[in-house]
Amino acid sequence: MITNGDLDLGFEVIVMSKNPKISVVTPAHNEEEDIHKALDSVLSSGYSNLEFIISNDGSIDGTVEVVKSYMKKNKNIKLVDHPTGTSAAAARNRGAKKATGEILVFLDADTGISDGFLQSIAKNFEDKRIDSVGHMKENTFSNLLSRLVALLGRPSKEVREIKDGQIIKNYIGYNPFVISRKAFLDLKGFDEKIFYYEDEDLGKRFFSKGYKGVWNSKILFYSEQPADLKGVYRQCLWSGKGIASMKDKERQKNEIKYSAAKLAFMFGPFGLLFFNIYLGAFFILAAYALTYFYALRASKSVFYSFLMVPVMYLRNLFEFYGIMRYLIKK
Repeated sequence: MITNGDLDLGFEVIVMSKNPKISVVTPAHNEEEDIHKALDSVLSSGYSNLEFIISNDGSIDGTVEVVKSYMKKNKNIKLVDHPTGTSAAAARNRGAKKATGEILVFLDADTGISDGFLQSIAKNFEDKRIDSVGHMKENTFSNLLSRLVALLGRPSKEVREIKDGQIIKNYIGYNPFVISRKAFLDLKGFDEKIFYYEDEDLGKRFFSKGYKGVWNSKILFYSEQPADLKGVYRQCLWSGKGIASMKDKERQKNEIKYSAAKLAFMFGPFGLLFFNIYLGAFFILAAYALTYFYALRASKSVFYSFLMVPVMYLRNLFEFYGIMRYLIKK
């Protein structure tokens, strides 16, 4: 029996079948307004050999009631209810413990899947060499702010250059959100001591242990980006907390230095205004221009890049605050 801390994952070793059962696992903490996005997307997929596990992580809103309303109409939905909020890693592990599928798909509550997603990964897993299917994520938006945030979330160059059908043997920035239960068992699940970057940690352990993945460019996760400043703040706070709780202290130190350097670059010139208004104005414009070209490289949009710069300023400020807040707490 494999364990992760106090959590007994409870998996048995399995062999992939021709028509594999897929277990979609969604962690949910106060997702009353968004949980329908994952539920509707998966349930409309048409894949028959499916179970959908919602792992409630101490929600105090109407998340559980929404899930139960779906359960009345669909017997494939299971609710794993935990009364106290912990973390996404713990919620995923609790959901995976109840899973009976040969393939695990870890899907966030505000995320949908493209048409044919489940059918396509089932086909991919016919290749006995692989234990994961990699895919792109498309950031979706509902207003101007969420569109600007979505444009900033460009995948890494390494990920963009992966070819369809390519067998992947080394970690290059893709994390195994679609993974065989056998491999997940062997890796002992998500590390619950890691916050926010637990998926990256799982990806690195997956490849370091010799597992392989295949890239499928035809399938997507659709991830809704925050549509108000409160949502942007929460997203950045999670990132800051993740950096503050990193196990790799050398990387943590570098991430903190980088975050501080960005903050100084963006906001430092405003201090010069107290000494020389013209010099201060020059450096403020210079910082804005350089940040604009960074945004342009990410978005490829001349117009939207102008609006992205203030969002980048706010995000860096929120993230650095998150880092300092959780470092002080520790």
